[in-house]
Amino acid sequence: MKGDRIALMGWLQGGGVALLTINDKSIGRPATLAENLKIQDFRVAVSFYPGACADQYQSKPYTAVEPNSWTTKVPLLVLIGEADVWTPFKPCEAFIAAAKARGNPVELKSYPGAVHAFDAPNLPRTELPAYQMRDGSIPVIGTDPEARKDAFPRVLDHLKQHLE
Repeated sequence: MKGDRIALMGWLQGGGVALLTINDKSIGRPATLAENLKIQDFRVAVSFYPGACADQYQSKPYTAVEPNSWTTKVPLLVLIGEADVWTPFKPCEAFIAAAKARGNPVELKSYPGAVHAFDAPNLPRTELPAYQMRDGSIPVIGTDPEARKDAFPRVLDHLKQHLE
């Protein structure tokens, strides 16, 4: 293992934690990270259908970050289904677009028609009424073969680009 080539990946809440972790102003990051040669930063990050992928969850009052100021130096790839109601696409799209407009190395890949867990192998499309959302929508999970086929090589390319 090479300490200067560490990637961070997360799915759902782990994906949201990845966004919180790579934020330049994260309370979980040592203030002297860039100055301390013994502590290495993540070199690249990937987040699948991240929870908390919205400015309202990545800023005050949930973090110490002012609204519309989330920043990172870590290249980030976010993959999300446009039909995912569990981790909604629109707030994530707006959040990533705003971060990109501020010069952050972020990329969003969305998949029309794909629902939550689109990358899982052979997962039948299933409604989860036990997890009904506040707005009354019912989360749906299920493999999306086209999205899955695109996601894995896309992630590998992203990792290779930033780890080599």
